[in-house]
Amino acid sequence: MEDIDQVSKLFNACAPLRKAESIYFFWTVMMDFSGLAQSDLPELGWPVQTTCGNLRNASASALDAFVAEYKRLSGDSCSDFKEASMIEGMSKLGVEENNDGGRSWWYQTCTEFGYYQVSYPGTSPFFPQTTIPVDYIESFCKKTFGITFDDAAIRRTNAFYGGFDLNATKVIVTQGRLDPWHRLGITESRPGVEAVMYDSAHCSPLHAASPNDPQSLKDARVKVGAFIQGLLSEAETIVV
Repeated sequence: MEDIDQVSKLFNACAPLRKAESIYFFWTVMMDFSGLAQSDLPELGWPVQTTCGNLRNASASALDAFVAEYKRLSGDSCSDFKEASMIEGMSKLGVEENNDGGRSWWYQTCTEFGYYQVSYPGTSPFFPQTTIPVDYIESFCKKTFGITFDDAAIRRTNAFYGGFDLNATKVIVTQGRLDPWHRLGITESRPGVEAVMYDSAHCSPLHAASPNDPQSLKDARVKVGAFIQGLLSEAETIVV
């Protein structure tokens, strides 16, 4: 059995892998693990810690432990490692066909943010010698929407959202220290803009409270609540 056939079997591929599709295979597996960092929330039981613990404490070989954890994260069904399937799914316009927000997020990524998860040799803990370049991920945008993220999009996005030089007042921004994207946001308060940091992934202050919440997250919710209440009180005063 060739190596690629063994990989197909190991990772429970829905269809036999082809060498020409290997880069999409690597990206799909990488995304299942890297996505944990974006959902490292207390109400989910700190999934990064869970996965790291499973890998660290596994009695099997490193490869078998990695494959077992991938299967746990990806679910019981087989894995579709075909790029064409992903592009076809994202290209569907029906609400019921895209009710997970995937197409919306990709459109925003392709037109506003360019937040691509890529990998270059020596930079990734998943496949150290594998290259998943920006232009490959950008091709998803071209194939799905007929557009790619460019310098004009960067200027447009920073003009619309304010970038690091946000010129605004009565604004509060929250950033999770465990969120891989927090370095792209405002992390220090300034006149008119209050920055609130907490020890979790993004969006946590807007999630329901959990018994596992760190104190910094509890404090963040209090600050956000007080900020909103202040705005409402001010609005009531203006109306009256």
